[in-house]
Amino acid sequence: IKAILASEKVQHSDVVGPWDSHDVCSTWYETGSISLDHSPSLNMYSWARTEGALRGGKFALEIPDSGGWIKVKNPTDKYLGLYMYYMVTAPQQFYPEADVTVSKSLSPVDVGNPEFQMKIRPLDTIHLMSMGVHMIKGTKLGNVGPGEHFVSISPKEKRDRPFRITGIALTEHG
Repeated sequence: IKAILASEKVQHSDVVGPWDSHDVCSTWYETGSISLDHSPSLNMYSWARTEGALRGGKFALEIPDSGGWIKVKNPTDKYLGLYMYYMVTAPQQFYPEADVTVSKSLSPVDVGNPEFQMKIRPLDTIHLMSMGVHMIKGTKLGNVGPGEHFVSISPKEKRDRPFRITGIALTEHG
């Protein structure tokens, strides 16, 4: 490789160029610290090594049976992809299925006419294997325009553990 670089007379430079990405990411999986507004019913849950974490504590927002919301803000003038990161398991499903809706406000009119909605099944179907898998999965919920949006999560069944969210991201590359 060095010979090729030398023959091409490539000059080393630490200048990367302008960064024009507008990603907005919030993850609390390793810190338990969340900067996003959310409904008071959501609790930050921490599990220790004795419960399967490989090192230290891990954190997730637990969604109670009654549901809850997280407010996100797209600070750009562009549409950005909205992603939610949550816990999944395999081959058994420990977390409940949930309906997720995204709306401009929490008013009954906006919630009744969401920007988009989907059902989340927190079972990892890619890594189905005989040994247990417990990991984070990210799903694109849709694209959101500038301004505030509310991600509402409503669990649809009882499972061993409540639905757990570990992060939210907005990105123009999605």
